[in-house]
Amino acid sequence: MLEEYVFSSQLIINMLWLILTITQCKAAAHYQRRIRIRSQVQHHLHEMRNSWWMTKAQEIQEHANNIRAFSEALNSVFGTIRRSFCHVKDSSGALLIKERDGILSRWAEHFNTLLNKRNPSHTSFLDSLPTLPPITCLDNTPTLTEVRSAISGLLIDH
Repeated sequence: MLEEYVFSSQLIINMLWLILTITQCKAAAHYQRRIRIRSQVQHHLHEMRNSWWMTKAQEIQEHANNIRAFSEALNSVFGTIRRSFCHVKDSSGALLIKERDGILSRWAEHFNTLLNKRNPSHTSFLDSLPTLPPITCLDNTPTLTEVRSAISGLLIDH
């Protein structure tokens, strides 16, 4: 524990030195040292993150049979789920709507305009299409044998 504290203290000192040299001294003399210290800091932070994840994974695994403790352990990693609405702009794009009722009414307005638009294409081409006779055998309900045959055909050709 003491070794980790000393190593973490040295890490903080190295990070501070790194920040100071980057912000104040752009000299090439410190370039190699900055690269080395940055690499060490990144490596140590990576090790700390891996250690934390391993500890959390073990803790969550221990709570596999206790759903409440399992859920709390997951929440400690990922946080609680916040159910919130994303802000949307009004139809002109000028105002940002933030309250729930306004957002819902804006979505209703959006889909109302989207789904109730008139078709801009001309439908006169439909008159030139030939009229085909109806296929009446498609009106019949399939028999159980036909359904089984169709299903077995699907299973073989997957």
